[in-house]
Order: sequence, then C-alpha cells, then structure tokens
Amino acid sequence: MSHRSPRLSARAIIYRDGCILLSQYKDDRGFWYVAPGGGVQHGESLEAALHREMLEELGAEVTIGPAVAIREVASLPHDEPYLPANFHQVEVFFRCELKDFVQAPHAMDPTQVGYHWMPLDQLAGALFFPDAFKQHLIARAFPKIYFGTVR
Repeated sequence: MSHRSPRLSARAIIYRDGCILLSQYKDDRGFWYVAPGGGVQHGESLEAALHREMLEELGAEVTIGPAVAIREVASLPHDEPYLPANFHQVEVFFRCELKDFVQAPHAMDPTQVGYHWMPLDQLAGALFFPDAFKQHLIARAFPKIYFGTVR
C-alpha cells in the first residue's frame, strides 16, 4: 500500500472597494468560486507558490500578509462528488493586497473561466467553497486559524 501525503495549497484573500477577488469556475452547477491560489510544488515555499499562482490564475502581483485560516478538504473516507478520488488537501489562506494586474492569466485550472470581483453583499448567495468561510469573509474576520475539514 502506498502512502500519499495531503496536497498543500496556498490561497489569497483580497478585498477592494467592498468586493473580494475570487477565481471563477463553471461546470454543470453553473458558476462557482474559490479564493485564488493553488498547490505548492516540491521545494517551493508557501509564499513562492502563492506569488506563482496569482500570476498564473489572475495575472496579478500581490503583497502577502498574515495567514488567517487553514482548512482541509477531503474526499476520504467516502468519495465526494466533484472531488477526485482519494483527494486530501490542506489549504492555507493568506490576507493579501493586490499590487496590480501585470499580465493575462496564462495557466488557469481546466474549469476556471477567469476571476471575479464579488461584492461582499452577494457572497452569501454565491456557490463558494468552502461555504463555511462565507460568513468570515463577509465579516473580514476569522475567529480561529484551524477550521479542520469544512465544506
């Protein structure tokens, strides 16, 4: 039996003018959203991964601030729809400031259609993952750092 470690991911929380910047995806559920970011490559720091992911997915440069939340997402022990089989990821969310959009996104995820400035007063009604973070993003405050496995 082979051992598989959880995938590590770095994500950005970026606010501007009453909105939050989100990666936008589309599938059979319609449009859905996540905080921009993605997987850390072997030998890469969380900070370096986040800078790379911001350029790939958004074409943006950011200033990385403090880590504000950690969550896990897993399809284990039971397969979950829309997640790969045996999927386990640990996501670290950082409060970031957008410096500027410097290029076109050039390495978006397969179902990503772009990015969207979501007004905070519309986030509660959007299909956003993790759903459990919506209230904290709207309030711009996380009451704890580690949230465990939340959807």
